[in-house]
Amino acid sequence: MKTTLLKAVQKRFKTIENEPLFAVATLLDPRFKDRYFTGADSIKHAKDALTRELEKMEALLGRTNPEGPETVPENPHKAPRMEAQQTAAPERAA
Repeated sequence: MKTTLLKAVQKRFKTIENEPLFAVATLLDPRFKDRYFTGADSIKHAKDALTRELEKMEALLGRTNPEGPETVPENPHKAPRMEAQQTAAPERAA
């Protein structure tokens, strides 16, 4: 029974490191990072896949600013919270 289970797992998961989604997920998981890849080749492929994904996201968002992270301006039409208005108003003595 053990050997049958081991063979089934090996058959189903022998190419899992070649799947970019699983490789990047494993690489980003702080519990695993690059510890359990079977070889340096697999780690390199995972890192390359992650780099490609980041480049795609940057291109999609249009945030390739070499000066640093962009700041989003505050919305001038945004109303302050009610809690902030209540604490800012001085209390009146009756």
